[in-house]
Amino acid sequence: MEKATLKEIKPIMEKLNTRKDNNVYISDIDTFKMAYNLEKKRAKRSRPSAYLLYLRVIGEGLSEDELEMISDRIISILNNKLRSGDVASKYEVNNFLILVNNTEEKKMKLLIERINYFFYNKSNLKQRSPWIEIFKKSGLVWDYKKIKSEMNR
Repeated sequence: MEKATLKEIKPIMEKLNTRKDNNVYISDIDTFKMAYNLEKKRAKRSRPSAYLLYLRVIGEGLSEDELEMISDRIISILNNKLRSGDVASKYEVNNFLILVNNTEEKKMKLLIERINYFFYNKSNLKQRSPWIEIFKKSGLVWDYKKIKSEMNR
């Protein structure tokens, strides 16, 4: 078997490097699950430094179109405020999962503050409805009882 040449490998590498932007990767839920499970495996081998965020839009009485518009605004915020290499997924019209890699607790808090700031203050929302809830978990394993009790407050 002969060795691959640089001439053969270069087109393959160019196809793999199709993303030219620095935005966060907004994926479908299946791709997100794959990234999440890979990160969980990586975290078992080294000190976990990834966070899983669950973002939920709550808007009593809002139409599906209004929720979709708000959801598009959140995608725009995530594209501008997350780092390249982070992964987000929208599932259903009002739920998002965000996987933030290689970060610290303090930086996570700042990120959540930035998302909230740009959602409320830069979206010209006159009231706190719709609003967003953000739950974070370090180490990529959810404590469902705790999350459920926080969601029911």
